[in-house]
Amino acid sequence: MGLMNLVKAALVLTVVVIAMGAYTRLADAGLGCPDWQGAMAS
Repeated sequence: MGLMNLVKAALVLTVVVIAMGAYTRLADAGLGCPDWQGAMAS
């Protein structure tokens, strides 16, 4: 029974990671610094 709980937890976490990635992509939150090399230059 322990293995099934581990598989279920892994499945839930995988779906959460995919959902958060989709949200980040759709909300353009990943574009806070589109030119990171230029932004990091001093």
